[in-house]
Amino acid sequence: MHACATSGDVVTVIKKQRQQGTPGYDHNATEWAQWKQQGAVDAYLAVYGRTAADCVAASSSTAGAPQGQLMVELVVQFQDSKGAARNFQRDTTLMGMGPKDIRFIELAGGKTTFGPATGLGKTSVIGSADVAGANYFVAEWQNGRYQSESIGYDMAFADADAAVMETNSRIPQT
Repeated sequence: MHACATSGDVVTVIKKQRQQGTPGYDHNATEWAQWKQQGAVDAYLAVYGRTAADCVAASSSTAGAPQGQLMVELVVQFQDSKGAARNFQRDTTLMGMGPKDIRFIELAGGKTTFGPATGLGKTSVIGSADVAGANYFVAEWQNGRYQSESIGYDMAFADADAAVMETNSRIPQT
């Protein structure tokens, strides 16, 4: 997978969105301000495409299904694990990612797994579905003072799951 130019710390990503006149800028900036009020102190958005063309398509998509094979990961650091756990229970989104993604999987007739059976701990959920010929994989979890979400689009479920497990293994244990 190729790291896409749309990746970066959330403050920088939002700043680029403002400079480029991205339609989601106002929404994303407001969400980040709300998350900071809930105890978030840092966040990183990683976008990967199977090819460089997938990255270009991802950076120009504003609505609907993405184009190309993508993996999008968001890791948010909170002041403490209690803040991360509280926020995980809220129905909030950041950078367009949140509980609605799992609801999408459920509405599409996909499979969801909650808690320790995900391999990500008790505060976690993963889901997968085939929608209109494209694979969707979603994972949301809280690990210590970090809350994370990953979305895999049009890639093998096993590959998306492996990427999530790799991300989780890199989260500091504090």
